[in-house]
Amino acid sequence: MLLGLDGVHVEHVDRRDGLLVVTVSTPAAPIGCASCGVVATGRGRRRRLLHDVPGTTRVRIVWAATRVAVR
Repeated sequence: MLLGLDGVHVEHVDRRDGLLVVTVSTPAAPIGCASCGVVATGRGRRRRLLHDVPGTTRVRIVWAATRVAVR
């Protein structure tokens, strides 16, 4: 468990120039549309950069977030 978030998987960790870069993802799972309730289909992943993460060293989180669409 990373950052107290259940289901977040660490894919890669890299340390460069005093910066810790952690790439994480969440598993693909059925997601329902909040508006209509239809199960959305996966449309790949988008990388989201999270910074200002508290830690004893500079930390940057790269989150491979799932993109979804309702047809």
